[in-house]
This record gives sequence, C-alpha cells and structure tokens, in this order.
Amino acid sequence: MERVILQPTGSKESRMHYNDTIHNPVELKSIEEFLDKKIYKDLLEIYPNGYAHVWGVTPGKNNVNVNKWEKINKGDIAFFSANKVLFTSGTVALTINNKSLALHLWGKNKENDTWQYIYFLDNIKNHDISIEVINELIGYKNNYVVQGFTVLDEHKSRLIIESYDLYSDKHYSQTNKTNIEEKLKKLLVTGTDSERDIKARKEQRLLSEYLFEGKYKCKCQLCNEEYPVEFLHTAHIKKRQFCNDNERLDVKNIVMPICKFGCDDLFEKGYIVINNGEVIINRRGNTDSFNEKLGKLEGNHCDFWNEYSKVYFHWHQKYHGYKK
Repeated sequence: MERVILQPTGSKESRMHYNDTIHNPVELKSIEEFLDKKIYKDLLEIYPNGYAHVWGVTPGKNNVNVNKWEKINKGDIAFFSANKVLFTSGTVALTINNKSLALHLWGKNKENDTWQYIYFLDNIKNHDISIEVINELIGYKNNYVVQGFTVLDEHKSRLIIESYDLYSDKHYSQTNKTNIEEKLKKLLVTGTDSERDIKARKEQRLLSEYLFEGKYKCKCQLCNEEYPVEFLHTAHIKKRQFCNDNERLDVKNIVMPICKFGCDDLFEKGYIVINNGEVIINRRGNTDSFNEKLGKLEGNHCDFWNEYSKVYFHWHQKYHGYKK
C-alpha cells in the first residue's frame, strides 16, 4: 500500500536543495559515476529524457530518519511543504543509500552529515493545499505543521492519496502478489451502493499492481508493441460487471495489458477477439483507415491465452457475437 511522505522545506538550506534537484532536475549523465550500472540503467528507464528529480534525508539523531526512510517504497507520494502549504508532490520511483552521490549533490550540513538516504521522484505536480485541510482529513490537530521528515501510516496515506487522486499509473508499490490476492478478497465484502465505485477503483489498482509491479514497460497483448506501463490499460477479458466474486479474484487470468492507443477500445467494443491465442477481426468499421488499423492487428499472438484464461476469452467472443 502506497504511503504519503511529508517533507518540510522551510529552511534556507532545504529551499536551496529543492531548487537544485527538484525544481531543476539533475542530468543523469552528470551523476553516472556515483551509481552502479544496474541503478543507472533503471534510472534511464524511469527518466527517458535523461533528467531526474532527486531528494534525500540525513540519518538524523539516533538514525531516526533512517527508520522512516526504510518504510518508503516505489509508488509512495512525497509532498513538499512550506508556510503551512503542501505545494509540490512527486511519486517515488527508486530509493538508494548513496553517500557519495549525496555529497556531490548537496555537500554536508553543520552536523557533518549528508543527505545520503535518497529517493528519486517522478510525476511532479504543483499544488496549493493548506496543511489545515490535510489535518482535518487525517485527524490531526488543527495547529499541526510539518516540522520534520514524516512517513504517514497506510490509513492516513490512503485518505490523502484517494482524496487528491494521486495514484500513479507508472510506479506501483512492491507488494507481494499473495498480499494482493488477500486484499482483493477483502474488497469483495458486500457494501452499500455508495461504496461500490470506490471498491471498484481499489480493485482495479490492485489488479494493475499485479500486472505491472517492477516493470517499466510491457507488451500490449493485441498490437504486440512494447510501451511504458503508464500507456497500458489493465483490461478485463470478461467485463467486470459480469464477473462473479471468484472470477474477480482470478487475478492471474482475468486481466491483461492492452495499450491506450486504440487497442483497448477495439477489444472493449468487440471489433477484435482472441481465439486460440490469435487476434481475430470480429467485425469491421465504416472507414478504410479504421479497417487498415484492424488489419495490422489480425493474426498477432496473445500471450495471455491459456487453459485457465480461455473461458474468459470465450465469454468475450460470445458477448460480442463472434462465430467461428
């Protein structure tokens, strides 16, 4: 489950760091010498333009910040605050403990420490959220202000993330897949009508985590092209509203990745179906360009067709009137 990080930037030193490595991202090539090859390769995947937003914290007294930093995971949301306002957020993409990189970026503080507990951020967004609004939302006293590096618990984090729709479609928390299945089971507890949409969104998030956690890119199962994961949809093979509880829990077989460049619509509306692992044109459109698009997909292979998932593909075929 994603957490929210509250990071104060009220001091002159922290504002300078914010300007140097968040407002003005760092060129990856300029820090390559401080990174091992795998980390550098991962960062190039995360930041294809070659520039990264970087933040770090010092160990703190009695390593208090280390214990907090170790709770940070990919997909968490960091908020920067000053003057009782949360003004910027970013999604955690990667964390490293790297003293040499921190010295290069920020030097040392007056205690002779450096900000070596580092997290890289993506999807930077500007905000103007009063801390008083956040305090009311998560149950803090009205006069609470962010004074130190803070990692909120899962419940408070969820309230903020869902209220401001901050879930990333690119970075997914490193959740054990068995835990995802357990969370899905809990969501299937019968609730009121007003809760159904919320549960559906939570369920979709968990299914996306299952498909994309740990991946920066993935193949569309219809066009067979590889895209960054934020351009892929977690598509139900059998429409969700027609799935029973057991089918909704069948996370290994009920969904597949389909790109957002038209393939998701074509499958959703039944213009194409999958039969024996092959993309088949089910019906054609009324323009030459549209039918040309369909023709390019015909005959492609779907890796998600198997002995367990084919029942859902057969449902999709029948629902959209496909006749062999």
